[in-house]
Amino acid sequence: MRSKGILHTVTFGTIASIGLMTGCVFPPQEVHLYQTTGITYKNPVFSPDGKSILVQSKGDLLLLHPDGSLLSNLTQGAGSNYGPRWSPDGRWIIFTSESGGQKDICRIRPDGSDFTNLTKTTDKDEDYPVYSPDGTKIAFYRCEKKGEERVNRHLTIANSDGTGQRSFAIDGWNAWWSPDYKWIAYIDVRGNGIWIQSVDGGEKRKLVEGKPISWTPDGTAIFYRPLRGGFDKNADVCLMNIDGTKDRLVLKDYSVAECCWGDPQKFWDPSGSLLALVVYRMIGMREGGVVIVDRDGNIISDFRERGSEFDDLTTSWSRDGNWVLFRKSEFFPRGKGIGGVYLINVRTGQQRQVIADNTRTIELKP
Repeated sequence: MRSKGILHTVTFGTIASIGLMTGCVFPPQEVHLYQTTGITYKNPVFSPDGKSILVQSKGDLLLLHPDGSLLSNLTQGAGSNYGPRWSPDGRWIIFTSESGGQKDICRIRPDGSDFTNLTKTTDKDEDYPVYSPDGTKIAFYRCEKKGEERVNRHLTIANSDGTGQRSFAIDGWNAWWSPDYKWIAYIDVRGNGIWIQSVDGGEKRKLVEGKPISWTPDGTAIFYRPLRGGFDKNADVCLMNIDGTKDRLVLKDYSVAECCWGDPQKFWDPSGSLLALVVYRMIGMREGGVVIVDRDGNIISDFRERGSEFDDLTTSWSRDGNWVLFRKSEFFPRGKGIGGVYLINVRTGQQRQVIADNTRTIELKP
């Protein structure tokens, strides 16, 4: 959570409504305003060796021991830093930093050394960095700044050290490399759905309307979230082959939050056979949790629960394939101290908290 406070509006009692057709005026609604302040821990992901957990919190990137104790603060309050991704070999962490007054792509060693700004631009913003599966390349979003306007929006591909930058996928952002390194899937910034383009920049085609979730490990299909009717409405999870065939429903009426900061390559277990998804639906209150599906979208384990909020798509598997790391939010305003990073055992459903959010909720008086 990058902001220091979040303003919530909660309605109790009769909803305000004016019957224009009948001339009836109903009692006004009772509105309560709440503000939450403090520290939250988001986008948790295991290091490739499984010995530490990377999280972002209030603009800093933190490394935790698996028991939740602090290993190190990598960024030490230097600006706002977010969207971290491990390199496949675990030697680097790449992320977006606003410490220089604009958004740049930076990288750092897990021990906090060798901080490097890879883009160093003054008239452009860069964001959403991601490593190629072999760790030799990175892809990121870039746009030019003209006052408050953002123009020439596109993806850029570069070597992992920032050299050799080249434009890729005009009007694309938020890249997903295919596991076989042949394709990049991305979202069109104009809202025109999911596109895939060959890494060499040649073949390009629109796949489907929606938002990507993850490639299958063999690179032949993509799990995605179709467009939904409005904010916080129930949606579905679907699976489609990249040639556009066999578009099939996987989970009905269970929404998945947009994947901007999580690493979809970490959503799969070490064997590449099971996908961990954080899903929710609205049923008066939110009902959601971790659901495990196989490559065909069949549900293997279902750990949904009522009364808590899941606002972070990120999941990450332990090296032994027994535990999934994820974030759970308190269900506002009923939640009491449940926000934080959790582990769930995919065999038994047992949960344990790794680190708790340190937040305080107050009601604002009119």
